[in-house]
Amino acid sequence: MKKIAVFTTSDIQAHASHVRSWLKEPNRPIMGTAVRESGETAEFCSWGKLEEAQAQGYHVYVVTSRSKFNSHDDWWIALVGQENIIQTGYDPNHGCANDPVTVEDWRAFIREKIGVEPDPNATTWMDLLWALSAHGIKSGRDFPKDCI
Repeated sequence: MKKIAVFTTSDIQAHASHVRSWLKEPNRPIMGTAVRESGETAEFCSWGKLEEAQAQGYHVYVVTSRSKFNSHDDWWIALVGQENIIQTGYDPNHGCANDPVTVEDWRAFIREKIGVEPDPNATTWMDLLWALSAHGIKSGRDFPKDCI
């Protein structure tokens, strides 16, 4: 069985000031910058978890409630591949991230991509994510924040 980990975008990166403060690394490299509609910019750093999981031989999938990506996401999308990402975020055709249709999309992704049967009792995408541990699948929280 291949080693699988499923991350959220929050497991991968956060605002640079938060990561640098938490890890006490004031010079941790900026991985990307987002420009908000207001013109304000936000810099992002990696927690190091994604890189560590891949270094340990894990095939990483990403599940996110975000409905679209920004340029600050390009670096990690390149590492995992767009085909290994499911966006459960708001979609005008689906509604919110925990809408039954969106949860069913996530269930299908788990079956088709990850190759296990999703927990039939899970009602949210986060419940589905945490239930994957019963199949030996790791999540981002299984990797330390300071591993790079």
